[in-house]
Amino acid sequence: MQELRDRETQGTRNQGPYEHGPSQRSRGTSVPYSAGRSDPSGLGASQPASGGKGKPASNRPPSGAPGDKRRVRVVAAVVEKEGRYLITQRRANAVLPHLWEFPGGRCESGESNQEALVREIQERLAAEVGVKQLISFVSHAYDDYIVDLYLYECELLSERLRCDAVQAYRWVTSEEFDAIPFTPADEASMASLLGEDP
Repeated sequence: MQELRDRETQGTRNQGPYEHGPSQRSRGTSVPYSAGRSDPSGLGASQPASGGKGKPASNRPPSGAPGDKRRVRVVAAVVEKEGRYLITQRRANAVLPHLWEFPGGRCESGESNQEALVREIQERLAAEVGVKQLISFVSHAYDDYIVDLYLYECELLSERLRCDAVQAYRWVTSEEFDAIPFTPADEASMASLLGEDP
């Protein structure tokens, strides 16, 4: 994590090398989240979210985001090991095929972010993780839906990984991020982490 934080302070991340196709291009806003605040989802947070002036946070879409699109709550893990970060590749038959992302997936109804992340890593990589703090939140609009992506710092508790529900996995340095075709929501999340405009 220190390497990623160092890059954040240096502001060295450039735009990725690939163009998003028409069905993948952003149509709305990405709303960044700063680490150290409470979990904006209000789910699994250690402190209640606040909407300012002591009012509870709203679950409404961020200002300027289309309100008629379906919202999908997604969680992902930032797992660092010896200066490298774990990323996974989406399967050929998945939405956004062959793109890379931080491991994770959709939250099920009634499931906390932490429960969903533990389940998703188990289902996708046959591995156990310990979920730590929320480090980033972005809301990214696609053509037909909006992804609310919660990125958590996680500790890998398993020695081995297996590609159960992913095409592949890799351990990469943060310097390699620019050359990897990530999903648009993950791109926005990395831009938020690095203090750049998504």
